[in-house]
Amino acid sequence: MSWIKTKVGAFCPFTYGKAIKKSEQVSNGYPVYGSNGIYTYSEIALAGPYVVIIGRKGSVGKVHLSESPCWVSDTAFYVMFDSLDEAYFTYYLLSTLGLESMNTDAAVPGLNRENAHRLEIKVPKNASLRQRLVKPLIDLDKKIKNSEQTNQTLEQIAQAIFKSWFVDFEPVKAKMEALEAGGSQEEALLAAMQAISGKDKSQLTQLQTENPENYNQLRTTAELFPSAMQDSEQGEIPEGWLLEPFSNIARLDTTSVKPAKEPEKIWEHYSIPAFDDGMSPAFDLGANIKSNKYRVFPESVLVSKLNPHFPRTWLPDVLDSNAAICSTEFMQFVPIKPSQRAFVAGVVKSDSFQNGIMMRVTGSTGSRQRAQPKQVAEMEVLLPSEELRNIYSVLIAPQLESQASNIREALNLANVRDALLPKLLSGQLQVNSTDQVHTKLPDDKDEHDLNALISEIENDLPPKSHFVVHGSSRKQRHKLGMIGYSTTITGDLGQGGAEYFKLPAFLSELRSNKILQGVFSTVVDSATGVPFLMVVITAVLNKFLGEKVKLDQKTAIVLLSFPENRTCKVSKLLNESNRLSLNAGLSPFDEDELSGTLKRLKVHGLVTHRDRTFTEWALVEKFDHKGARRP
Repeated sequence: MSWIKTKVGAFCPFTYGKAIKKSEQVSNGYPVYGSNGIYTYSEIALAGPYVVIIGRKGSVGKVHLSESPCWVSDTAFYVMFDSLDEAYFTYYLLSTLGLESMNTDAAVPGLNRENAHRLEIKVPKNASLRQRLVKPLIDLDKKIKNSEQTNQTLEQIAQAIFKSWFVDFEPVKAKMEALEAGGSQEEALLAAMQAISGKDKSQLTQLQTENPENYNQLRTTAELFPSAMQDSEQGEIPEGWLLEPFSNIARLDTTSVKPAKEPEKIWEHYSIPAFDDGMSPAFDLGANIKSNKYRVFPESVLVSKLNPHFPRTWLPDVLDSNAAICSTEFMQFVPIKPSQRAFVAGVVKSDSFQNGIMMRVTGSTGSRQRAQPKQVAEMEVLLPSEELRNIYSVLIAPQLESQASNIREALNLANVRDALLPKLLSGQLQVNSTDQVHTKLPDDKDEHDLNALISEIENDLPPKSHFVVHGSSRKQRHKLGMIGYSTTITGDLGQGGAEYFKLPAFLSELRSNKILQGVFSTVVDSATGVPFLMVVITAVLNKFLGEKVKLDQKTAIVLLSFPENRTCKVSKLLNESNRLSLNAGLSPFDEDELSGTLKRLKVHGLVTHRDRTFTEWALVEKFDHKGARRP
């Protein structure tokens, strides 16, 4: 590609947004962007058809993209485009410039337009080249958006079912109408089945013939709904259902944790910013978490007590129950019966519950209002029968798992996008004529033929005598820098104990293996690259290490990032680990994740730090692994 050097002010000059009066704001219309995104709507648009918005006050330098005409408030700048591709390029470009660090006011964060305009940039010289450059990034963002839209649909379905059953009482009312019209109990039951399933009588008959199991389950569910209403303090409710404190189905848990007491531990941190940034927890070292947190239980439902007029309900997808914590700005409700988590979530997300939270807040300003957890826990909620709660939860549980899976997928895609972004826009990576940066598997192998590829890699490595020494003395092993433990090296590389494996030599050979060269050059396509090759590398490495150590892909990446001399500064190790992660289609490391990985490798005895500040690490000369039989 041909690139030109220019400045932001010449390539995409910023325009000041305009304030919008409260009286001009509407509930539907053109979106109104502030520095932190959409916050209301307008009957008229200020800019379009495609707009890049840059935070000026508040969320300084935060960049947004509107694919439709919009209004931009006076807390932001904007750039208009007639081409969506050009808008995307500028959106990605500005995202790499560090605008968020250009705050010129200590009291009220602010971005100075002239300072931003003076930033030097390098861009492809024409629009078609710019379009080709960012197409892989756009493809990734579309996949992320599809995952988010799928989750929105799943959430709407779950809430629609909850509202139909437990708010509007449609199955109950269907039974009542059938009976009031002179129908039999069987006809009332069929009416409820229609209300639940959305099927008419002929479709129910067809369901009974083609799928009797589903038909019977539907019938069982319909039978659990009463056929009459009763008076209550909240008006008419289904007969037999009860108004009880929310604490009867979910306890408020405030078990305190002090992450700073375990400074080297990596904590799975559920915070308000993490929720707002895609509902994925941060992974932070205990040393960087100064305040106390709540322990998070895997089956919990987290509800923000901060500014509840912006509802935040989070069903954490806990990876490690011993390391999961959340901000004390969350109210954590743990279902008394974990199997009813979906029902508890449905209650929390219902309009009546959210209105109840709003009635139990303190604080006079809109920005720092907080709900009172104990009062929320004692709010009365309507409870159907135990059986009906269970059936709803079983019905919705797969949707909750799908939502969690989609969030994980979107996060992985976002990590790949964020790793690609600076490399593409700096010219470090380039795209070919098919708009991809992509290397195929060696010899066009079927990516599912894992064992065949492992065998081919092993055959291409030097013989085991290059890495393994039999019967050598301790002095000889020390001189050779061998790993000093007794194990069984599996596969074609040898059987039996008392064999000593030279890790630095093996890693060097693995890095230079002709079959794997693609992994360490450029193996990134428009979506997720070829992470399959890292599966192969990890499998080979684990075979060489034996049964005492099992590494995952990203941990193997860190080992492979060490240089020939075995010693490396953390800063260089981070750069090399991220290069290999990007090329292998894996998410990049941050400093905390790399630090945690190095410390786990240290526990395994594979690496050691060279200074007290943990800024320099080295591959070990001897492998001192717990549980191994020493020679």
